Amino acid sequence: MFTGIVQGTAKIVSIDEKPNFRTHVVALPEHMLAGLETGASVAHNGLLLNGDGN
Repeated sequence: MFTGIVQGTAKIVSIDEKPNFRTHVVALPEHMLAGLETGASVAHNGLLLNGDGN
């Protein structure tokens, strides 16, 4: 269960579904991009994910 602090929300731009794999493209607000690096962890619906920099 996620017990951290929610710092904002973002819009889902697209979802690409393949067998056993799903890619979510998320448009983060500009203020959340500062300091975000490839491989950084971002919580998505309580699940920590790593960004790929695209």
